[in-house]
Amino acid sequence: MRIAIFTDISPKHLNTSENLERLISYFSRHNISFQLFLPTTHSLTSENQTRTCSFQSFPLNAHYRFSLPNATKIRRRLNEFQPDFIHVLTPFTLGLYGRQYAKRTNLPLIGYYMLNIQPDMDHSNVPFLRSLFDKYVQWFYRPFHKLLVPNFLTKHTLEGNNFPNIAVCSKGVELDVFHPAYERFDVKIKYNIKRPYILTYSGELTAEDNVEAIFTIARYLPPHIKHKVHWLVVGDGPLKEVFQREALEHMTFTGSLQKEDRARVYAASDLMICPSSKPRDDMLLEAFATATPAIVSEAQQSDIVKHGENGFLCNLENLDQFSEYITLCLEHSDLRERLGTMARNHALTKGWDQVFDHLMVHYTQLIEETKRSRTINIEKALRKAP
Repeated sequence: MRIAIFTDISPKHLNTSENLERLISYFSRHNISFQLFLPTTHSLTSENQTRTCSFQSFPLNAHYRFSLPNATKIRRRLNEFQPDFIHVLTPFTLGLYGRQYAKRTNLPLIGYYMLNIQPDMDHSNVPFLRSLFDKYVQWFYRPFHKLLVPNFLTKHTLEGNNFPNIAVCSKGVELDVFHPAYERFDVKIKYNIKRPYILTYSGELTAEDNVEAIFTIARYLPPHIKHKVHWLVVGDGPLKEVFQREALEHMTFTGSLQKEDRARVYAASDLMICPSSKPRDDMLLEAFATATPAIVSEAQQSDIVKHGENGFLCNLENLDQFSEYITLCLEHSDLRERLGTMARNHALTKGWDQVFDHLMVHYTQLIEETKRSRTINIEKALRKAP
């Protein structure tokens, strides 16, 4: 199998950049040939640098870069490499070149739709730009033979917008980092926690993430629960100082944490609380891997949280539901333990090698479907021949 990958991902977008490194490592360990086309700012191992083609670029937003591809250089590298198909990770300049090359050479084309691909234009003074960009994305992905998405919510959304050939390829979790075997006492000492229960929110501190709901939930917990809870707020964002002024006495803002520190906090937590309507698959998988169940907004339409099995889903219009399920879990340690066990069991099926094994199934299917389609076309042409 020979794969050409095009991406405009910025190395500053650590999660996605790390995932790309993991994919490359998987290819190397399984002797899969690949060529990677990406912005210059990525720092790869010397072994992988020989299989990459990089280009000058400048920031497009926090997650992606606008590259200046050298068409002659790319074409020469691809003609020498002879890929079985093109995998496009982003719809910007390098992704666009990969798409066009696949169309010109009649190569199979597979894409990955990321949730944050739109530039930062939601709050601009030119609202039609968002609509224009959405139309561009729909045009961009139309010729793809298969489009992979991270969860069923995205799949249903894109199918409703007439995107073709969509399949789910979920995210993974580092099981060697996120596990329950950390010492809870260390976290309690570090953050001066004297109360018996720890509830944790993890995410960006922005209005869009509905962080204010955490304060409402915390204030209106039943008194016999409220005074036994210490809240940890993990993450950073433009509203951090505002939220800190609103914080209750037993609420600690940790700031952004490296993954090992996040793992310790998640493992020490009794519950993860997430009232955001935005999908938080990364955080949920990390928490589940540490055997910590979650209570989340049903607006996320999460594929990960199964109501009553590894956590609970709540209606954002009724924050009392969060309070009720928090109370239920903290009053019944056996329920909390059962939810945590099921959460951990789910995460154990989402190790990165398992996720990439699933990706390989999509790759193989794409190649086989293309071969069948070409055989059928040849047979049709032969039947029409005089």
